[in-house]
Amino acid sequence: MLKGLFIGMGLSALLYLLPILTKNNDKDVSNDIIQVQAEITPYSDLMAPPPLPIDEKPAEAVLEAPKVATQKYVKPALKPDSEVLEEELIPTTSELKTANPGRKTQEGTGDIHADYKPVVVADAQPKPQPTPTPTPAKPPPPKKEEIFTYVQRFPQFPGGEDEMQRFIGENIEYPVLALETGIEGVVIVQFVVDTKGKINDPVVVRDIGGGCGQAAIDVVNKMPTWEPGEQNGRPVSVRYTMPVRFKLIL
Repeated sequence: MLKGLFIGMGLSALLYLLPILTKNNDKDVSNDIIQVQAEITPYSDLMAPPPLPIDEKPAEAVLEAPKVATQKYVKPALKPDSEVLEEELIPTTSELKTANPGRKTQEGTGDIHADYKPVVVADAQPKPQPTPTPTPAKPPPPKKEEIFTYVQRFPQFPGGEDEMQRFIGENIEYPVLALETGIEGVVIVQFVVDTKGKINDPVVVRDIGGGCGQAAIDVVNKMPTWEPGEQNGRPVSVRYTMPVRFKLIL
């Protein structure tokens, strides 16, 4: 029994001290300093960055001269035959039929009259084209003035209707053909009286022949400036219809 008592007391003491021992052990571990060895590379040993690509200059176009045979041109000079060298001989007429005169003698085609064009042996990068200057937009055409047929106030000849009849009678010329053939009647003429009172675009609507239509147009073109027509209190262009009577007086 005594042995059992001591064993029980020992186990109880061990169970009591176990948490304390465990806590101290954790505290010691947490207080330990962990040393890490770091290796530093000098700046001079770092790898250099890759070089930037260099834009190569585009190849320029090289034109190959046409291969035409030439004979060296020699300036004429007086020398004894014994002192004349072979390269100093002036080309003969037969030689110049198949070769052009030049600074040196070279082989090539004998067709010296052909229209040779240079051959491009190295393509050049096309030059950038300048930005075209934008063409200014054309202004819209002016709006065509409206021509009225019926208005509140029609255009008037200066002095009124009676003055217009007197003007026509004094200025119209009876056509000779109409006189000889006895033509008479009424010619209808239309014209436009604009906002300034000017007469524009006279045309014959009905003609009786014998040159009467043209005579009516001529007298209309001789008329002075009219008083323009009005619509809603403002001057407007009006198409006016006027009869011109041709009557023979016996």
